Amino acid sequence: MIGQKMPKKTFILCLLITLCEVTPMPLHAETPRWNVTTEQVCEVTVHPRLGPPFWGYHQPIVVRSGERIYAGIMEPWGEDHPEKQWHLFEGSEKGWRRVYTSPQEQRLNQPPVLLVDREGRVHVFAWQNNACNHFRFDPGAGDEPALHERLDLGPNGLWPYAGGAFNADGDLLVISSPYPAHLYGFQPRGGDWVLGTAVSHPPRPGTLTKHDTHCYPFVTLSGRQAHIFSTQDVADPEKVEQKVSFVYVFRTLDLYYSPDVSAAPFQKLNVVNVEKSKGWAHNDDLLLDRSGRIHMLYRFGEGDGSPPSPLMHAFGPPGGPLTHQALVPPDGGPLGESRLYEAPDGTIYVVGPQGPLLVVARLKEDGALAEPPVSLGISPSTKNYTATRIFLVPARAIASGAPFLEGLYQEQTEEGKTVIRYFRATPPGSTSGE
Repeated sequence: MIGQKMPKKTFILCLLITLCEVTPMPLHAETPRWNVTTEQVCEVTVHPRLGPPFWGYHQPIVVRSGERIYAGIMEPWGEDHPEKQWHLFEGSEKGWRRVYTSPQEQRLNQPPVLLVDREGRVHVFAWQNNACNHFRFDPGAGDEPALHERLDLGPNGLWPYAGGAFNADGDLLVISSPYPAHLYGFQPRGGDWVLGTAVSHPPRPGTLTKHDTHCYPFVTLSGRQAHIFSTQDVADPEKVEQKVSFVYVFRTLDLYYSPDVSAAPFQKLNVVNVEKSKGWAHNDDLLLDRSGRIHMLYRFGEGDGSPPSPLMHAFGPPGGPLTHQALVPPDGGPLGESRLYEAPDGTIYVVGPQGPLLVVARLKEDGALAEPPVSLGISPSTKNYTATRIFLVPARAIASGAPFLEGLYQEQTEEGKTVIRYFRATPPGSTSGE
């Protein structure tokens, strides 16, 4: 059953990557030059068999609607019940509060997708009860999320990996990735849903699934122009033959581009391919900037179990060609799994862990680091494989864009609980964070 194998698969890949990320490195631990504030969102229980609340890193789980922030957090509801619930938390000037918890009998195995339309309404897509459930609510009305509709965007199961995006016009694109295709739901603002297949993956004889499969779809929508950045997800026949406990490989990263999601097919552009060396690849983030260029962060290893490459930045016009730039800080400490942020003035930053600290660095026009990474004074820490993972409020999830560098990270308490914290950072001299 798909819903039973995914957490283990995700755990092993992310553990491999995180082992390289969390090794302490010599850092310049000067006082942060950015203005940073942090707040506790909530404290959650993490059952060892079920993994952390943040392993689904590709979909938007934190968004902004006006002056309010919303976060979708997963949590198991008991050691004897491997099922998970999702909580919706709201942050405002009054602090953080939980505004919704899904019923215990409605199981799900990945965090919900959170999106915000032009009117500020929050949309939640949660694959629970074997269906794509679309919740919608108006933050200003004081109501909790209400089930709006169910969409045929996945198999009869809990597991299609999913992502989504709004454009500036308020059109909505949701992608789910059940085997063996990327399915899509496109809804023009005020119109009806159009459902279909964005990408059908080719046959792959000799594997358990008999075809290629993909997961972790990052999604953007600009006008009708759409992008999907995803990774291969295939059971390796050699590993199956060896009867090892983990048989899945992630050896290619692909960008799928449609100039008009409502009328034109998606074109495939390969970003990484390490199949010949039997390596691994990991897609970290996707950003379509206001000038129309596409940006991707990724890492890879040449050979199964090999150490990661430097954090890589691939960028270019939609459809390519792409330029690949290694992001190597001058102090030698590697950047871990990172995110992209475009400031209101168009400056693009990379944000992620360098050793134990969360850092930010500006990118130049040629795609390289413009400056040494600057510490934000934050040190995420947990005992699970998402120890240094952060989740930014992504511009692609909000029709009006993301005005601040803000997001979520995790800390471990002495009692073994996981604390979810919110942070907001503004550049030196800025008053927007006050």
